Amino acid sequence: MLIKYSCNIISLQNFTYESLLEYSLKKYLKSIRPFYKQDLIKVITGIRRCGKSVILTQIMDELKQTGIKEEQIIYINFEFADYIDITDAKELNNFIEKSQLIKMNIMHFLMRFKM
Repeated sequence: MLIKYSCNIISLQNFTYESLLEYSLKKYLKSIRPFYKQDLIKVITGIRRCGKSVILTQIMDELKQTGIKEEQIIYINFEFADYIDITDAKELNNFIEKSQLIKMNIMHFLMRFKM
């Protein structure tokens, strides 16, 4: 099952840009939290600079606060040169398999940006 969240920022009068971002972040985190530990793929989509990376970082921080260890999180940002060789699903799978040094529940966070 695939759960998809769209990262839309609502337009409200008398709100600052920062308060809208904070409101949106809280709203999306609240809707995603029930699915943190479910064996589902969670996809966060949205226009450029709407806060997808911020939401992902917040999710990782919240998971760490609940006892998920840093070693259980694999974070791949495809904009980083370290991951330039990962160009298809097979290479990504190989990379993830090599990263699983300990056999625990591993959380994968992948960031893909279109240029």
